[in-house]
Amino acid sequence: MSFSDDHGSTLLGTSRPSGTGSASIYSPAANRYAVITKIMIIEVAGGTTAASVFVDPDGTTYDQSTTLQFALPSTAFGVRVYDFDDGWEIGEDGNVAVQSATGNAHNYIVLGREFDL
Repeated sequence: MSFSDDHGSTLLGTSRPSGTGSASIYSPAANRYAVITKIMIIEVAGGTTAASVFVDPDGTTYDQSTTLQFALPSTAFGVRVYDFDDGWEIGEDGNVAVQSATGNAHNYIVLGREFDL
């Protein structure tokens, strides 16, 4: 892999879920993989509701076995940032998924780079 293969994506996924179920907000396209560099969670409802982030590098398992953050309460209008200095690689079948305890309470942002396999 070389950076000449980089397609310049920096914003890989974003979501403000209206429901309370877990849902993928990013998965690389076929024949691509991604290196996640940052995940941000912004509480936008003014409350203290729980937020979860799941990273499954090769599938769609969204539970405590793939959690980065599980049901962690957020502060009103708070921002939580996870920086991955060396990146977190996920394959073409991998997913970043999110879940909020209250609908419309969080914005989730995934940043990184996507590459050809």
